[in-house]
Amino acid sequence: MFLLVLACGTILGDVREAVMLLGFVFVVLGITLTTNGTQRVRLKSCATCQARTLVIRGGERRRMAGREIVQDDRVVQAEGDRVPADSVVLSCSSLSTDKSLLTGESAPV
Repeated sequence: MFLLVLACGTILGDVREAVMLLGFVFVVLGITLTTNGTQRVRLKSCATCQARTLVIRGGERRRMAGREIVQDDRVVQAEGDRVPADSVVLSCSSLSTDKSLLTGESAPV
């Protein structure tokens, strides 16, 4: 790609234009590599982070990872907690949900 930009600049235009185009290519390449590197770091940190929730199992309250929840566990939710997708609400007080992450809307629905 670099040689193509350099060749097109020298054949079709001025050498200064080719060098300037090549400089812009290096800038774009640097930005791309930087953003890809930070994305990898963020994805690795998200992979190690586990959402833990408060569960009542056998009459005893304990915190556990979401993947360890089984059928007939009672999940105690508080404001800001993540809710298991297949859970059933048994009782609540003034419940409202934010589905904007699922629907892609900019404001909570």
